[in-house]
Amino acid sequence: LLAASGQLPAECLLQTCAVGELGLDGQLRAVRGVLAVARHVAATGNALLIVPPDNLAEALRVTRPGGKIVIVDFWATWAPTSKLTAPLLDEMQKTFRSDLQIIGITGLTESRATVQRWMNANKTEPAHCYDNQEKIIKAINLNAIPMVAVLSTDGIVRWQGNPLTPGFRQIVESTINQDPGVAARRKAEREFI
Repeated sequence: LLAASGQLPAECLLQTCAVGELGLDGQLRAVRGVLAVARHVAATGNALLIVPPDNLAEALRVTRPGGKIVIVDFWATWAPTSKLTAPLLDEMQKTFRSDLQIIGITGLTESRATVQRWMNANKTEPAHCYDNQEKIIKAINLNAIPMVAVLSTDGIVRWQGNPLTPGFRQIVESTINQDPGVAARRKAEREFI
């Protein structure tokens, strides 16, 4: 719905699979066939699966549950500091793979071809989204790059600022270690996987 209404670039959802019935009240209702979809997602290995709460146990049979901290990274190829933050965030994504998902957002006054060339030359682990109309950037009134927002599993921004700030890594580790959603995911993994 966010992509269809233009609030989120469709490219951000390319590796996302959502299953369920959306009720008129906004609730996501259980559907049949989630196990088959979960098996397909697990086989492809690169999609995020979103399921209704009542289908979670079924999906957990074959997929990893969510429960990850999210870092949204706003960057640009023309910003010298983005070249400094890319290796830092790449290393953090690899180190905290189970507990963290980094999503890079770019497109600020630059073409898709420019971004693609930069990404080809600078292979990184985090997922990236090209915001060609700068909708996200304008919506949050971004005025400095690089800028990251650290979101807990409940969607609350726990910290935002420059990832080169001293103590940034400790902030992320603390957010991971204190987050009840991460703890619940870890417990589910121990019990069901």
